[in-house]
Amino acid sequence: MSGKGTTLPLWIGGVDGFPPPFVGAIAVPETVPLKSGDSVAAYVRLTMARRRLIPLPKWRADPERDAHALFPLEAIVLALYPQTTCFYKGKQRLQVLKGMVKWIITGVVQRVPQLATDDYLVTFEDPSYSTGYSPPLPIPQRYVVPFKEIKGKNKSRSVGSD
Repeated sequence: MSGKGTTLPLWIGGVDGFPPPFVGAIAVPETVPLKSGDSVAAYVRLTMARRRLIPLPKWRADPERDAHALFPLEAIVLALYPQTTCFYKGKQRLQVLKGMVKWIITGVVQRVPQLATDDYLVTFEDPSYSTGYSPPLPIPQRYVVPFKEIKGKNKSRSVGSD
């Protein structure tokens, strides 16, 4: 899978204009139908409603031309954890330090690609590390997608958090 992430074609648009959906962090509206063969982040192989699918980018965004098509620092995203087939979301946890209460968000973008060949650096919650968090890990643009809350009755659930 990492090979597909590093060989994702680079989008090179015109001088004017905005990259289309499927480029880097540019969201793909739920109204855009997916085609057979499109890659998506999914839990199992079955038929699902389009609103439950998050398409993977078809092109990398060039940071020098289309920086607006990248996720910003500290964006909460779903990202493919290295050496797995699982996408993980950023999580929040409450931390109390010297009487100060603050939210710590993990699983977020720690570094945005600077060159077309760069990966994102993403930190994940990971109990196998003594700190409880992985060091920032390189994740190809193809495997970093927007996190979105599921609207409806149970607002505590989210796509990608099951």
